[in-house]
Amino acid sequence: MGFWQDIYELRKGNLLPRHWCRSDLLPLLGGKYRKSTIDTIPSNQSVTRSGEICGNYVKRGMRAMAYRISQGVFELIDDPAGSGADSGGASLLPKENRSMVSTELSPDFTFLSAKGRPVTASEWVAEWSQRYPSHKYSEGVYQYLLRKGTQIGHDELVLLGAWKDGALTITDISQGKGPFDGEYVRFNRKWSPQAASCAYELWCSIARRVDEVKQTSKKLVG
Repeated sequence: MGFWQDIYELRKGNLLPRHWCRSDLLPLLGGKYRKSTIDTIPSNQSVTRSGEICGNYVKRGMRAMAYRISQGVFELIDDPAGSGADSGGASLLPKENRSMVSTELSPDFTFLSAKGRPVTASEWVAEWSQRYPSHKYSEGVYQYLLRKGTQIGHDELVLLGAWKDGALTITDISQGKGPFDGEYVRFNRKWSPQAASCAYELWCSIARRVDEVKQTSKKLVG
């Protein structure tokens, strides 16, 4: 029995979650395969659902055996719990008329934990909301950004980056920017290129890029 057939059998026996990581395989297959094999094969013989990103083995002509759900998280293309013609424990053996990636399966929206593991929507809210308590992360700014939606621009992206990285401090009207639903905030010392825990330069770069795209669009329309 080969590597992918072993994974299929684990899935069939409900010994492995549908969205699995290499760390899930090690306790189950570590006695049969080297760690380097378990670390290497999934990435190299998998593709994104869109088919835009392919592993090295797939690029060389091998058949893709798994989808990349997110970084380090995979799902068998021929999962036993699959949909349509693949449901009911379909064989993982190659099929002459099957394309490299099945187009019958539509992408699922996957909620991921902080460690990149798939979770339910309620579990996602419970975990991530604890990381952003309203006494530290301005609820006013959060609601303001939600209302901006697709109209978000340079200033809002900078604000979003600072909010997400904990670089905003709730303050009074004399020192702060606002109001955001009655709250005033200011950038603290974390909002700096020198702050290791803050993606300052990345957020500023994204904000500048959005401005450039908007200006280009205006010129094209005008």
